Amino acid sequence: MNNEEKILAMLESLTGKVDGIETDITSMKTDITSMKTDIKDIKGRVTNVELTIENKVYPMIQAIREGQIINREKLAEVDATVDDMASTVLALDVLHIRKPKPMKKIKQN
Repeated sequence: MNNEEKILAMLESLTGKVDGIETDITSMKTDITSMKTDIKDIKGRVTNVELTIENKVYPMIQAIREGQIINREKLAEVDATVDDMASTVLALDVLHIRKPKPMKKIKQN
């Protein structure tokens, strides 16, 4: 094999390799286009999730928080009322204990 034949063989080999690389690049471009479409779809879905959180979830959380505050205030009122009732019952018990017993009347015959 002379030099020209060797060079031609090398060129053919390189041409085959370049063709393979071009095919790979075309395939990669197709994949990238598909990935860009997927990313665009994901961005849209993320935007929808953000809007749902902002417009529905946050107001619900705020309503729950406000309800807890109201419940805490009512519970404090109930606790105070129960404490007052307990004090009243204790005072009544003390009065009942200290209350003089009625004296028996002596029968006169």
